[in-house]
This record gives sequence, structure tokens and C-alpha cells, in this order.
Amino acid sequence: MQDKQKAILDEIVNINKQFNCLSEQLNVLVFHCNELVGFRNQISESIEKLIVVTQLSVDNVSVNPVAVNQGFDKPDGSLVAINSDVSAGNNRSQCSLEAEAEAEAEAEAEAEAEAEADIEQRNVEPNALLSSVQFQKEFLSLQSFLLKNYGDSFTCGEFLTLTDMQLLSLPHFGVGKLELASQMKRLIKSGSVSSDEISDDGLFSWPDRDELSEWVVNYVLLTEPQRKLMDKVARDINVSVSQLNLANLIYDVDPSLMKAIVAGVKFNLVYEDLLVNIKAEFDVIYGKTEDELKRFITGGRLLGYVGSLNFTSFEMSKIISNDLDAFLSNEDERLVNIVRSRFGIDGNKRSTLEAIANVLPDKLTRERVRQLQVDATQRLLSSLSIQSSNIWANVRNNARPQISSSYPELAARFSDEKGFIGFLEMISQAEKKELDNLLHPDCSVDFINDLAKLNKAPLHLCDVIDNIKEQYGYTEQQAINGLYGLQERGELSIDADNVFPRSLNKQEAFSQAALFFPLGASFKDIHALANEQNYCKSIFPLDRQDHGVSMSVDEGFVYLSGHGTYRHTSYLEFSDQDKERVLASVQNVLQASSRKGIDTLNLRVDVYEKAGLPEDYFTVRHIVREYGFERSIFFAGKSGADTVSLEPEFSLKGQKEAIVEMFEKDPKPRTRGDIVNVIRSRSFGHAGFYISELISEGRLVRIDAEHYDLPHIAFADKPVTLIMDRASVILHRAGRPVEVGVIAEECNTRLHLEYPKAWYISLLRYYAEKYRKNWHFYHNIVAVEPLNGMSLHSCAKSWLSKISDDDAIIDNVYREIMADKAHIRQAVQNIRSSCNFG
Repeated sequence: MQDKQKAILDEIVNINKQFNCLSEQLNVLVFHCNELVGFRNQISESIEKLIVVTQLSVDNVSVNPVAVNQGFDKPDGSLVAINSDVSAGNNRSQCSLEAEAEAEAEAEAEAEAEAEADIEQRNVEPNALLSSVQFQKEFLSLQSFLLKNYGDSFTCGEFLTLTDMQLLSLPHFGVGKLELASQMKRLIKSGSVSSDEISDDGLFSWPDRDELSEWVVNYVLLTEPQRKLMDKVARDINVSVSQLNLANLIYDVDPSLMKAIVAGVKFNLVYEDLLVNIKAEFDVIYGKTEDELKRFITGGRLLGYVGSLNFTSFEMSKIISNDLDAFLSNEDERLVNIVRSRFGIDGNKRSTLEAIANVLPDKLTRERVRQLQVDATQRLLSSLSIQSSNIWANVRNNARPQISSSYPELAARFSDEKGFIGFLEMISQAEKKELDNLLHPDCSVDFINDLAKLNKAPLHLCDVIDNIKEQYGYTEQQAINGLYGLQERGELSIDADNVFPRSLNKQEAFSQAALFFPLGASFKDIHALANEQNYCKSIFPLDRQDHGVSMSVDEGFVYLSGHGTYRHTSYLEFSDQDKERVLASVQNVLQASSRKGIDTLNLRVDVYEKAGLPEDYFTVRHIVREYGFERSIFFAGKSGADTVSLEPEFSLKGQKEAIVEMFEKDPKPRTRGDIVNVIRSRSFGHAGFYISELISEGRLVRIDAEHYDLPHIAFADKPVTLIMDRASVILHRAGRPVEVGVIAEECNTRLHLEYPKAWYISLLRYYAEKYRKNWHFYHNIVAVEPLNGMSLHSCAKSWLSKISDDDAIIDNVYREIMADKAHIRQAVQNIRSSCNFG
């Protein structure tokens, strides 16, 4: 009877362990999905109820008792067995167990009360440095983490005042660390800190899940029983072997597996040996800085890193080459030969599946060789020291057309570049031809020519690259590849730091030349400069006005600034308040005239001169021409006499419906030029107004710098939930506003996507309410708190007025807004070039 009670108690302990694992997983869900708040307490109550029910009802369970006297101690108090010697222990009756549990609870409560009463006398001085306190080993990683984030002057008192939300806002601080932080606070308050690194029972305490999840085991360096064990654990928790990490091995192994047999050996014995080997190597890396970790990760070691570390392409090349050596030296000979021959490695020629099948001594079929290649690929992925997504991120940033020069040590092992590219795609788990698209990306010269309508040529190379990145969602290297591809086709030329357009049409060339006359000029002078610039393949006549002039005016890049003179609209200076004031004045004059029975007036004589507006006539003309429709004012100036009239029956709603109908009838992305063709005025300015209205109503979204689409088409079959979840994580970890480019880069890399920032900001805006995200947006900035007009430009401009050092300005802006520092630097340079700052 006593043995049965002991068995029941052991079974209860096992059940409790399983519930602890489940509780940890649900805690993560609680953190990421606010809807699950409260599940933690429910699970704890369920565990207690289950233990009681089990104690009262189980009377026929037979379990072999196991008492572990040495092993690895988990933070939850459970043990991973290393020495499986067992001892039956003292037998106790069910009644005595219940009585003892009650006594322990009372003693624990009394001890807790005594500790609280004694805090004032025993606690660590609040001003004591956290770095001066000696903690047990399980707290050293957290102590190092806090000092890294808050500095060596961080005190115990400051640590005790930190809330859970403040801790969770730190980068890479997961929910799993909260309990450890709470324990550390209790130790400081009670004065129970100690210099002992090993607990009294001699057990090693593993770090929490967050830290362990950044490490994986090199599959090819394991013994056959250890590989079988890894396979079994991976199947049990439903992940692939290549995704199995140390957290899974330490915290997720089902206790029932300990009785299993793997490769003829008891599971628990294989598990013990594996953990001993892992611990020996983990001791070397535990608590190391990022630079120290990078020196450790050389490839071909038992532990591989799947966290985020920035390696150069040359470092990455060496690491992967060493991993490949380890794979080729330790794997099954047949699998090794297939990999060598398939990719053309180490002197082997790249071969087809049929060719490999014909030379293998087993005389296998093509399909069997393909199956073996899949197996070999999985094993190779399991032996990499760096996670595939991190390899892909590195490749994306270094994929120049001569990619072999980026990864020289690794590339030298392949018989041709095609085999090398195929190998890179395989280990980074990219889609077929995905790397080729990085090397030879699609980039339209029309986009570069559009830039030339608004910016003086030659264009700055860095500005063009930044615009291509934003337009297409490309990395910097990918943008460079696309730009040089256009040069090879003769559509532009690149010289040092400048880009020269070579294929502008006349409307684009006239707008470009007009930029060099800030006060305006005659069409003849602008024609002459356009011919001199040689950016257009056609020649402008000098004796008459070219049709490109009226096209530039219609598109809103140039306006009539005097009799026979034109000026670029970028030099116009009027505020939204000025615009509304002018339109209101014109509307009032027209309404008064209409009451007298006169519907049409001469803009200059009947309106401008009578209204007494302070702006010059041609500025007023431009405002009425481009924006008058917002107040039902119709402008006509084609005949040489500018006239205006009111059109009370004109419907803005009808114009917007016409635009939406165009998208619905022929679903595809459209430019502003396409929208111009379906509105009554045929004005680019009017089209821009309607676009803004439809976007604010959630009926239209911008998908890149030029194109728009309906939301249900633009985001159809896209991983919206994954993107929203990733954005939530980034915003939470940043703890400050985030420039959408950061979100775009991480999602493009992790999810193997290629969408520009405009697409991401549109998606986040459109789905924020649907996903119950109380996010705030301003330009390309996303935040969880109101932005109040905060942008990279405003932030950089503020710091420029205080300090002059660019590096210091960039660092300060980055502390306020998480953004790519190159993007911040560009914002600073743009402000310097347009304002009087240094």
C-alpha cells in the first residue's frame, strides 16, 4: 500500500511538470495576445485541482519510483536526470502526506512574514551598485543583461523600482525572464544574496528559455543514438530537427520518454551523455558579450547560434565553410557524395539527379536520389552554426552581381557559380531563383525619370538608392544592382557619386530644366538648357513652345508664373491656410456674382483685383486651377483668358466613385496618371486630392511610390497576421516610435518577401483596428503612443538646432525613433542642404 502511495505521488509530480511546461507556453501567448489575460491563474488553479483529484481518486496506478540524486536543475525546481541511481526513500501514508503539506504551507507563510518584517534590517543598500552584488549562477545572465542595458552605475534601488512593463520593453527581454527578475528583487530586499555559483545540492541551473532558444545542436557531430534521440524529441513536440533548440531539449522533453529505447540504448542514458556534452560547451559561451560570441562561432562546433549577430560576408563565408567541412567529414558517405555532386563541391562537377544515380554503386533510381538529397539537405541545415534566416539576411545585404567575391572562402569550393548560388539558396531556405532576383532585380527607369522631375540632375547616387529601396522594398545592395543594370542597358549613366538621366521624355526634361530657374524663365531659356543638359533623346525647338510645356503644367510640376514665363512648382511657397483663404475669397466673389445672375467671371479682372489678395496673380491662378474644385470652383484658361465659375451640381463623391469603379472593373495597380483619365478635370492635382480622400476613408491604399490599389486586392493572400505580429514585437521591444522601414526590412527578411515601405505602412494602417492595435501613425512612423507630429525630419531638425556633430545628432534621433541610421543620416543631410544649418 505504501509503495502504491509513493507511485501515486511520483505520478502527481510528473503531471505537475507537464503542466509547468504548458503554463510556460501559455504565458507567451498571454503576452502576445491580450485576449488571453488571466489564463495563467486558471492553469494554476487547474493544476491544484488536478493534484487533489488525483490524490483522492487514483488507486490502481503503478509507476516505477525514481529518485534523482544528481542532475541539471531547471528554474521550476524539476530535475533533468544525469545519474539515474534510485532510492525508494521513506514510505508515507496518504494522510501523513496531506498533513505534511499543510505544515509546510504554514511554515512557508511564517518564514515569508518573518522575512518581510526583517527587510529593513537586512536589505542591500539602495545606492549599492548592482554590479557589486554576488548572485547565484542562475541570476548572473540577468545581472549582466541589466548592466549592459542600464550601465555599470545602475543601482539596486533603481532595479527595485522597475515595473514588469519597463522590463518587458527592453530588447530581447522575454516573459520568461520576469519570474527570474522577481526572484532577484526578493533576494536583494531580503539580503539573501550569496557569492555561491553552484547551489548547495551541486546542481547546475540552466538559463531561462529565451537564452537557451538561441542555441541549437550540430546534428552531424552527434552519435547515432543521440541523433535518434533528437529525432524522437522533434517528433514529440512537432518541430523539424533543424528547428530543435536547447530550450526544447532542456524544458520540453516529455518525462515519459525517459523509459524509451533509442538505437538499442535507454533514452535517459543517451540524454544524460548529450546534456553533459552540451554543458561542457555551453560553459564556454554562457554570459559572453556579442563580440565574444562572434569569436566563438567559427563553424563546425557542437552548438550553433540562431540569435541575431551581425557578421560580415567574409566571416559568414568562413563559418559556413567550416560547417560544410564538419558535414562532409561526419555524415553518411552516400549522402556526402550526393551533396558534393549535386552542387559541384571540392573538385566535383555539378551533376543532375540521373547522372548521380548512374554512378552510385547502389544503382539507385532518380527518385531515390532525390529523396536522399532531401534527407541530406535537412541534415546539413541541422549542422549550420547560424540560422537560415540570418544567413539569408546576410546574403540579401551582400548579393552583388559578383557574389563569389562576397563569400570567397566558401565560393572557392564550388566548380561554378550556378552551383554556389544553388547552395546559398538551399542553406538560406530561399525560393528557387530568389537569389537570382537579388542579383538582377527589376528596376524601371521610369521611376528614376520621375525623380528627375522633382530633383536637379545629376541626381545624388545615395538619394537614388534610398528612393529605389523605398519604392521596391529592396536592400541597399539590391538597389545598387538594379541601378547598374539600368546603366548596362544605356538608360542612365553613373559617374562617381552621381546619376545622369539619359532617357527623359520632353515633359520630364522640361520639368528638370525648370528646376535651374528658381525665379522662373521663358520657355525659350528652359528649352535651351534642356538641350544643353542632353538628358532627353529629342531636341526642343527654340522658336516655338514645345508640347512638353503644357504636359508639365497639366501634371503640376510647372506653372505659368508670368506672361510667357514658367516656374517649377517646388519654388511655390504657400501654406494650407493660405490656400483656404484664397479659395474662400474667390468663392465669395463668385457667390455674390451668381446672386446677380452672372455665373462666369474673369479671374484677374473680376475676382483677383476686387478681392485684394496679397499673393501675386499667378500664384492665385495656380491655387484656383489646382485646388478650386474642392469648393466647386471650375477654372478655364485654355483660350488665353482665365475664367472661373461655380458648379453647384459638381459632386466630389461622384468623382471618387468613378475612381473606385475603375479599380473594380479592371483590378490592377494604378498610377496617378491612370486616375487622371477618369476624373472630369483631367488634373493631376485634383487626382492627388481624390487619392488622399479615398486613402483616409480606407477605400484605397498606396502600394509603392507610384501605384495605388484597393485594399482587398493589394493584401489578398498575404501573411497579414505574421506581419502584424512581427510589427507588434518590434514596437514592444523598441519602446519608442519606429520608422516603418525597420518593420519592412525584418518582415522581408524573415518571411522572404519583397514589399516596399509604402506597402507596409498601408497594411499596418488598414489592419490596425481590425487587429485591435491602438497604434498611431504620422508619415512613415508607427507608435503605440500619440506622435503629435513627430517624424524623422522634425526630430533631426530639432537636434540640428542644438548640436552640430552629425554622429551625435544621429545617435540622439535614434534614441527617440528606431530607424535605420543611414536613413537618419540622409534626413540630416537633406535638412542641411535645404536650411541654414552649418
